Amino acid sequence: MKEIKQLKLEGISVNHIELTPAIEKYVRSRIQKLSKIVQHMEPATIRVEVGKPSTQRKKGADLFYAELQATIQDMTFRANRNDTNVYKAIEKARDDLHQQILKWKKKGRSIQRKNGAITKRLLRSDHDGM
Repeated sequence: MKEIKQLKLEGISVNHIELTPAIEKYVRSRIQKLSKIVQHMEPATIRVEVGKPSTQRKKGADLFYAELQATIQDMTFRANRNDTNVYKAIEKARDDLHQQILKWKKKGRSIQRKNGAITKRLLRSDHDGM
């Protein structure tokens, strides 16, 4: 069985809330899903911040935020989402970060293919001229 390289969690920080074991477990499970798309890319680290904003703009209901910052091969990705449920905020931020990373990987692959096609064309034209 192949070993999946884990996305290294540098830390979970909280702001104006208590870090419960349930929140920590949820964050770790969400981060593990991101590990699958960065398994061959090192170094890959992520920092998570969860909490309540210092100023509540929305009256009545509590507002939570989740901010994820990932660094993968010297490229930094950041996602920040708000919701009335802390778990939904974490999920929304993770989904946003996931989409950013996939877009970056797809762009890198298309550039690699384009460069490969150019190289192949050059090699063929050199071979035909001999």
